[in-house]
Amino acid sequence: MRAHGQIIRQAEQLEVTALATRDGLATLDLNLVPHGQMRRRAGWPAELNAVVDAALASDQVRPPEGVSWADWERVLAARRAEASCPIENLRRLGPTLEPEQVLLTVDEVLTRRPEVGHFLELRTARIATAAGYRYLSGVGAAFLQRLHVAVRLCLGSLSSLLLIADGARALRSFFTDTLAALADKTMLLDWHHLQQKCLELSSRICRGKMAKAQLLHRLYRRLWRGNVPGALAVLEAERRATKNEAKLDELMA
Repeated sequence: MRAHGQIIRQAEQLEVTALATRDGLATLDLNLVPHGQMRRRAGWPAELNAVVDAALASDQVRPPEGVSWADWERVLAARRAEASCPIENLRRLGPTLEPEQVLLTVDEVLTRRPEVGHFLELRTARIATAAGYRYLSGVGAAFLQRLHVAVRLCLGSLSSLLLIADGARALRSFFTDTLAALADKTMLLDWHHLQQKCLELSSRICRGKMAKAQLLHRLYRRLWRGNVPGALAVLEAERRATKNEAKLDELMA
C-alpha cells in the first residue's frame, strides 16, 4: 500500500507541475464526477408534519418533540420568508450550493505507524460545483499545490469559493496567501472542530457541569445557524460568572 501510494503521489506531482506552468488553465476541465442522487438529511419523520403544522399555526417558540432547536429555527425563518412553503419542503431545509459557487472541504487523516507515537498523514479534499465533484488526497505542500491547481481549474467562469476546514495553520495560509488573488472567497471552521473547541474551552470557563451544559446549549443554537454576534453576546454575558477570563477571551477570539 505504501509503495503504491508513493507511485500515485509521484504521478500526481508530475501532472500538477505540468499544469502549474501551463497558460490558459481556464480552458481545461477537471473532469468532475456528475452528481447522482443528492444525499440530504432526512429531517423529522413525515408523521410529525401535523404536529409541526400545529406548532407553526400557534406561533410556538419551542420546537415540537422530535424536532431539534436548530431545525426549528430554520423552519421559522423559512416560514417567515415564505408563508406558503409546504411542510414537506420544510423537513429538508439546509445549505445548498449556489450556481456560481465552488465548495471545497478539506481534512486530515492520521493513521498509526508501527513505531509508538508516530503517525502517517493523509490530507483529503472534496471539491464540488453545481456540475459535479472530485476527491483529492495527498501529503504536505504537494497536496496544497495540487489543491490550488484544482481550485483554479474548477473556478473557471465561476466566481466564488467556500472553503470548509478544521482551521489548521497550513490551510489558513493556503486561503489567505495562495488564494489571495481570489476576491470572493469565504473560509468556515467545520462544525465538528467548532463544537470540539467549544466543548474543550467551556470546561475551563464554567463553574460546574450544569452551567457548562446551559452555556453549550445556548452557544450551539446560535452557531449552528451562523449567528456569530449572538454567540459572542452569550459568551460576554458569561464573563461575570466565569472562572477563567483568559479562556473565555480565547473562545470568543
